[in-house]
Amino acid sequence: IHPDATIFHAQTKLCELVDVKTGHTHTISEIQDEPVYAFCGVGNPGAFFVNLSKWGFKVAGTATYPDHHVYTKREFAMMVLALKRPEGSRGVNFVLTTEKDAQNLPLQEYEGEIPILACVIRSEILEAEAFEAIVMERLKLTKVNV
Repeated sequence: IHPDATIFHAQTKLCELVDVKTGHTHTISEIQDEPVYAFCGVGNPGAFFVNLSKWGFKVAGTATYPDHHVYTKREFAMMVLALKRPEGSRGVNFVLTTEKDAQNLPLQEYEGEIPILACVIRSEILEAEAFEAIVMERLKLTKVNV
């Protein structure tokens, strides 16, 4: 749109994992060697699943829902039922989702044995100093006298 615009690059960074039921935080290294199931209702679910693999998680299965999906009690119950471990089976040890999706779960219904963890994700601008300098310069140019 603007041929003279400066282009900045960003990357997605996983900061921590938070148990959606207890609030307990897990380090990434605690979970990376464990089989996980992942689900989300975001605009680009494929990016979330690719990032999980890129961050070293062993994703054993995934499910996608529409963006901004509010999970019904029935959907949630069916998901939990699907995660039940058959007797003598290892199954998955954790369920991963986004912070946004964690807000839309009927958690009062969940008494499962498998922790559901929300991925605390942040975007980082790779050229942060240059970005900040341009923003500060633009703010100076648009300074309004009150």
